[in-house]
Amino acid sequence: MTIQETNNGWVSYRSAGVPTQHPILLLHGFPDNNRTMDGLMTALAGSGWYAVAPALPGYLGSAPPEHHDYGLASLAGWVDRVAHHVFSQSLSRPVLLGHDWGAAIGYVAAALYPNRWSRLIALSVPPPLGLLKSLVAHPTQMVRSTYMMFFQLPALPDWILSAAPIGAVEHFWRKWSPGWEPPKDHIAQVAAELAIPEVARAALGYYRHLIVRSPADWPRFRRDFQAIQAAIGVPTKILTGETDQCIGPECFENLTECFSAPFQVDRVPAAGHFVHLEAQAAVLAAVVD
Repeated sequence: MTIQETNNGWVSYRSAGVPTQHPILLLHGFPDNNRTMDGLMTALAGSGWYAVAPALPGYLGSAPPEHHDYGLASLAGWVDRVAHHVFSQSLSRPVLLGHDWGAAIGYVAAALYPNRWSRLIALSVPPPLGLLKSLVAHPTQMVRSTYMMFFQLPALPDWILSAAPIGAVEHFWRKWSPGWEPPKDHIAQVAAELAIPEVARAALGYYRHLIVRSPADWPRFRRDFQAIQAAIGVPTKILTGETDQCIGPECFENLTECFSAPFQVDRVPAAGHFVHLEAQAAVLAAVVD
């Protein structure tokens, strides 16, 4: 199955399948890019799906969001617009699948735009409100997430990503998925993308918009905080790797208040953070189930 690449000036995306088939939008995370979904897209297209994986805003090929607003509410709106654009020929509502940051954005998109989506499949990350509470309740998760605090520093994280991208990318992939050998070609491709200063700045911008950095940030922060408190009204399946060292299993407990629709959490044996690559069959089963 051939994967096509399209860039219309504001979003770059990869697609596989026929536009009139069952639609599914796949969102990548960090440190990664949309090519990470190629294996899933090829398999889904062979099973009668039209799969589209956009490069998130600010990543190579996709323009930064308006006002460089990488807050979750802004990103959720961007995803809604992408779905409206790429699935214009679809006869049914798309499934939304996200990994890591793609999952975080997916939860908010499902909460704010529930009529857009038929289902949500979230990989490796709980709803943002659930993760926030886990950081307070579980010191071990706070330790795992110290990299997020490091990313708040000015200049230094940008320099590291641009100056030593392969080392930085490998560090996270190997730490978060212990015992698994990440694909070298893909690591090199992601590293080459993050070596571009504008892309590195954008990727870090997602983390830097988690906090208030100046008084002018308060209106945006309030919008984002309200967005993560909105109940997710789309049927959701969450998959988390059993050996994930980025976000621990305790973060996927007590999530009922995050949802107004049915949800299910499945732990995937012998998989770490990059569950869509380590256990592709389990992810495919979640989509076609």
